[in-house]
Amino acid sequence: MIRIPPEVSPITNLEDELLVEILIRLPNPRHAGRCKSVCKRWISLISSHYFNRRFVSHHQSRYQPLLFSNLDSQSVIQSFLPAMPDEEVGRRFFVCDSFNDLVLCGFTDPGFRNNELGRTYIVCNPFTKQWVALPLAPKKRPGYDPSVAKLVLKPLISPDLDLGDGQVFAYSSKYQFRVVVLYRYRGSLRLDVFCSESGEWRKEVVVHDGVYGLFDGKLAYYNGALFLATGKEHAGRAGVFLVSLDPFRLDMPLTHYVDASTILIAHKTAWNIIVSQGALHLLAIKYGTPGCLTVWRLEEGCKSWRKQYELLANAPIRGKFEFDKFFPGYLHPDKPEIVFLEYRDPREERSGIYSFDLSRMAGGEDIEFFAGFRRGIPRWKMVKSRVPCWPTQIPRYEELRDMYDGSYSCWVQNNEATTLSIFGNCFCS
Repeated sequence: MIRIPPEVSPITNLEDELLVEILIRLPNPRHAGRCKSVCKRWISLISSHYFNRRFVSHHQSRYQPLLFSNLDSQSVIQSFLPAMPDEEVGRRFFVCDSFNDLVLCGFTDPGFRNNELGRTYIVCNPFTKQWVALPLAPKKRPGYDPSVAKLVLKPLISPDLDLGDGQVFAYSSKYQFRVVVLYRYRGSLRLDVFCSESGEWRKEVVVHDGVYGLFDGKLAYYNGALFLATGKEHAGRAGVFLVSLDPFRLDMPLTHYVDASTILIAHKTAWNIIVSQGALHLLAIKYGTPGCLTVWRLEEGCKSWRKQYELLANAPIRGKFEFDKFFPGYLHPDKPEIVFLEYRDPREERSGIYSFDLSRMAGGEDIEFFAGFRRGIPRWKMVKSRVPCWPTQIPRYEELRDMYDGSYSCWVQNNEATTLSIFGNCFCS
């Protein structure tokens, strides 16, 4: 067999990104670990967070379901929570967030507006049909703006692959989690945080006293921190910045002031912050003339943005859709070129979720109708269900000290008799 010297081997001339795309197709992490012995360059690539995120993204994309829940349907409660306490029946139900195979649900309090979360939160696993009710969240002061809730987990032992953004390839059975409820009050952004170790809520942590003109509940968990947009002054000038907050280190100040002014300060711009393909993205729609839809990726180092895709308002979209009636939804978790948008039309048969493949739209490709809505302007949530190698177990009462406050008849429900599942009332891709 003829051996090619390493210095003249064609593989040594490959760009890092192309080499990563080859190596992520190895069958499992052990094979990737063995490849570290090839050379120092491979050690550096395979040990990076970027490689780990791409490895998991590639392998999980083959069986990862995307769930689109129409939040106006009260029947969704039964699919997530097979046995609800009597005092919660009839309250407004929300799917707040998801993290791997866990889902955070919330309920409004009596007298609240439909877009306001209340004090009742439940963490559930729709795959194991287990759920746990958290103690009641602190009461909000009158005059606060509608809130948004996020669920984040952190394993207590080193995972098989550290993805660098709080996600792991395989979870330990022991972990910490936080439920973070963010809201505005008199010009400042505040949050209530539930800590799994203490079983208590930390009330009204003031993130920043300033103008949060753009914060309206859009945030993403990336690189171990919650990212949100804020309009404030930084480094001597005003603008719109993405800032990060570590929910496990609330004593740390806001960090990563990433300038997003050129993207988000535009006439009639709607946007969303999304994690796709292991990187933070901005999905923005600029209305008016000229209108456009753009997808921006935050580069490594969190210092600059790169435009990945753009769709002009006058692009040849088949079906005679009106561009100004599209609203930003989500990106596919592994394919940022696939965009899910809301289309709001007074004619009910036209309203719903539509998907675009931006890599093919230049040729006037058809858009795909994903799911319709029954009434007016819909409220919907995409639940990204990344199933780990072993289902995440819902923590029991004795494992979280005295977290139980006696307001519910059961701490953990596990109803094997029910035949309802999360897939019964959601739209799956």
